[in-house]
Amino acid sequence: MEKVDVAIQSYKKPESLIYTLLCLKKYCGNHIDTVYINDDLSGEETIKFYTDENFIKAMFPIKIKLRINKYHFKPGVVQTTLPKYIFPLSLSDLHSLYKGLKQGFFIPENDIRYQWAINTTDKSKLLILHDDVKINSDVVALYLECFNSNSKLIISGQLGQCNICRHSQKGCIPAGIMKGIYPSKIWPKTISITDNKQKYICRINEWCCMIDVSKTKKIKSHFGAFYRGADTAAYWFNEAVKKGYEFVDPFAEKNNHIEYFEHCWQGYAGHSVWIAKDKGLDIYNKNMINDALLSDFGYKISKSKT
Repeated sequence: MEKVDVAIQSYKKPESLIYTLLCLKKYCGNHIDTVYINDDLSGEETIKFYTDENFIKAMFPIKIKLRINKYHFKPGVVQTTLPKYIFPLSLSDLHSLYKGLKQGFFIPENDIRYQWAINTTDKSKLLILHDDVKINSDVVALYLECFNSNSKLIISGQLGQCNICRHSQKGCIPAGIMKGIYPSKIWPKTISITDNKQKYICRINEWCCMIDVSKTKKIKSHFGAFYRGADTAAYWFNEAVKKGYEFVDPFAEKNNHIEYFEHCWQGYAGHSVWIAKDKGLDIYNKNMINDALLSDFGYKISKSKT
């Protein structure tokens, strides 16, 4: 059986991340060798969850590797950017660079989302997950089947961001994209709903997808970086398509991704937690997640970790 590795980012929601990984083990465990948890400077109060022997035992025989970022990740010039990755910088990119000069002009490459796993894995395929995904069946087997049937495939997952793309209001849907029905000549660039400008929007959503590692390394942008103001993987997707690699959304025709995974199963998107925090609200319901860990997996967070 072909084995894959997993890349997952961590930032101050360890209960949710652990629930995601226990779901992954339950339905896809036979395919998984190593999980790379990359933490974005959450602090010891989060890290101790991942080094706890109960967690290690619960995930066995899947191996857990943990890394902590040097800097809290934000846009900037990566240490390997020149000449390895040359890309156009927007005004927003330059502004972010200016604000980030106090931490140094260069960002360590492995601080970028998922890049540590991409650089380190010895597997040909890498599953990429968010920490708020509920796995409902063997999505890894589904994705591997897609790759095994197409040697040009670079990524498999759910096409998305239609909610911020103006073309979706004119009838563009993932099923059409998969049939080669593109909304305009500039695609994969699309038109934003908010300002009616060309943007890098269309992509395979990175919250539960699989990439071909060797092909990914040939794309001259980092999968997890925010190039040209685009969300994660959107600029990378554009570059991959231009290079001639193929993609697949195995859920496009039936819109049945929830049979395999559910993103935001807790009732909110992960980023909403931090937006709410800025407004003085705490919507991250760790008690609900702890109850689900106990009822679904018999996994109990010790009192010293609450």
